[in-house]
Amino acid sequence: TFLTVSASDDPYVAIDNNFKDARAMGGIRVPLKNERPVTKDKFSGFGWCSWNVFEQQVTSQKVYSKLEELVSLGIPVEWVLIDDGWMQYTDDKELVSFKEDGKKIPEGMKSFVAKVKSYGVKHVGLWHATSGYWHGIADGSPAYMEQKENLIRTAGGMIIPSFEPEKGY
Repeated sequence: TFLTVSASDDPYVAIDNNFKDARAMGGIRVPLKNERPVTKDKFSGFGWCSWNVFEQQVTSQKVYSKLEELVSLGIPVEWVLIDDGWMQYTDDKELVSFKEDGKKIPEGMKSFVAKVKSYGVKHVGLWHATSGYWHGIADGSPAYMEQKENLIRTAGGMIIPSFEPEKGY
């Protein structure tokens, strides 16, 4: 257990200092933002996020249709983020599988990404909640069975990835 407190006139500086302090104390072990190997060229140019149009009702056909529209308008899309809704989850918002929802992306993720890139898109990202999904991972589901040794049950009953970095990652 640890606690860090930072004060600053600039909230971004306070947050940055908090993370640096937590890291120095050993409270977090993940790389800080400036230490991560994300190349800036992946996010240069215009990008498009499926959430802005479809929210959780995203399908491959809707994405293709939107990309066709953008291309016809001469708008070059360099990266696409497929946001919430592409995965398999329960009505209670628990993750069922780490694979795509076959009703929404029937051609499979590899073929879907290849077709998205055929519109001139350089990079395709997939949104995923760090807790598995909004209310964790469904007990007994394929996702649970595949990762059960790496999961924990919270006091509130939610099944989520372990807080131990080696397991949770």
